[in-house]
Amino acid sequence: MNGYLTDFGMTECIKLCASSKFADKRVAYLGLMIIVDETEDILMLITNCLKQDLASHDPHVVALALTVLGNMASAEMVRDLL
Repeated sequence: MNGYLTDFGMTECIKLCASSKFADKRVAYLGLMIIVDETEDILMLITNCLKQDLASHDPHVVALALTVLGNMASAEMVRDLL
């Protein structure tokens, strides 16, 4: 992103995380993994989305949530999800 602000992208990704469509969730989590690291405070906003996705009946959604946790979860987020 060459130093440009990514705040607009973060909020759009959070909106897409709450979607019920798998394609929206996939794009949102991919965007978050690219533009956010584990030190950002905005990660606390997706904790509820991840909690719902981990409890989903769709194995693809659960696998997507586990991938996000493995790539960008902080210790605080894991404690909250536990």
